Amino acid sequence: MKAGELSPAQIKVAAAGGVGSLALAAALAISGVWEGHSLKPYRDPIGVWTVCGGETHVPMRTYTREECEAIDRRRMTARLAEVRAATPGIERHELQWAAHASLANNVGMANYKISRTRRLYLQGRYSAACDAIASWRLAGGKVWQGLVLRRTGDAARLGEIELCKKGLPK
Repeated sequence: MKAGELSPAQIKVAAAGGVGSLALAAALAISGVWEGHSLKPYRDPIGVWTVCGGETHVPMRTYTREECEAIDRRRMTARLAEVRAATPGIERHELQWAAHASLANNVGMANYKISRTRRLYLQGRYSAACDAIASWRLAGGKVWQGLVLRRTGDAARLGEIELCKKGLPK
């Protein structure tokens, strides 16, 4: 099992929590694998102050692990709701929903709303929508290997594209 994948037991617990619980668990898992966690603020590769699991819109101070977990959960819950509102029907495909929310969390909702990923999903081209996640590999006009890996994954960690494709309708 790669980091970022949910175990069968985690899937069962998340699914029992109701609609969106699996998406939230998967989105937090995949985002956490790639964002990491810092209790102290730091500047990301393009200079944006960041804390916890990639949060940029809270006071930049030192947080406890519990505070960061709550911040990350609130942020991802909000992102899932925003993606659902912008992408009607995505909630029927919870792992795609999670991958789209992770992408939107990383690139911002404004960028997600105009993305090829979203557009292809709305056209019913689900696999192509997953593949389009790969185009989001730039930050500050430069290709970042960390973003490439976040999208595609590596031998040990699940990427957003792989998560997205696990959620494809049969």
